[in-house]
Amino acid sequence: MTSETAPIPTIRTVSPPMPQTRPTPPVSPEPATSAIARFIDDCVHGPPGDAPWRLGQIDYPETLPLELGVSAVYVAAVDIRDVPLPPAKVVPGPSPTGTQIAVQCVLSARVVGDDAVTVEPAEWTARQFNPVGVANWSWRVTAREPGNHQLQLELEPAVVTGPAGRLLAVGSLDTSTFVTQVDVHASTPKQVEHWWKDNWPAITLVAGAAAGAVLAAVKWGSKLAGALRGFKTPQKRKKS
Repeated sequence: MTSETAPIPTIRTVSPPMPQTRPTPPVSPEPATSAIARFIDDCVHGPPGDAPWRLGQIDYPETLPLELGVSAVYVAAVDIRDVPLPPAKVVPGPSPTGTQIAVQCVLSARVVGDDAVTVEPAEWTARQFNPVGVANWSWRVTAREPGNHQLQLELEPAVVTGPAGRLLAVGSLDTSTFVTQVDVHASTPKQVEHWWKDNWPAITLVAGAAAGAVLAAVKWGSKLAGALRGFKTPQKRKKS
């Protein structure tokens, strides 16, 4: 009797399906407006005396041409956006310039002129940044004398940063000053008017002295004429 060997069953191995992986979406950077809003919120609602600082750019006119006796507008702005606009887009005039600074969310500014230039308003003016990240000021400037003069823009709290935007030691009352050269021109009528204004006291003094001299001469002449009228020439005696 022949024995038959039973077939060995085939075992199939079924691998589990590979899990499908989805690509990780890139992390989008924080919008600039959100960063500015967070800076302003932290600055306003943070602990007193511990307001945060942020890098920015102060835009102001490096030179300012003026006409004697004619008012002009002086504009300055602080831009705390990650990429500030060029100064010429913010400040009107022939030579706007920008300097990197560090500021807090509430700034005060004023412009100080010399004795020959009037600035209005003269007191400190406080500003907060708008949602875009810009704070600006304007002043009315009038020159009373021709020639070269200076204006000083004072900003606080603000500090000029070191190399690569490094923030130096700061305090809540730090004030930074930026100088604008002012060139005051005068038209011919204005030059004549200014000359008369400056020299009128001397002219009055000289005219008064001249009038006094003339009056004294007239009085002296009157006295001399009276003396001559009272003087009788002696007559010669006739020969007998």
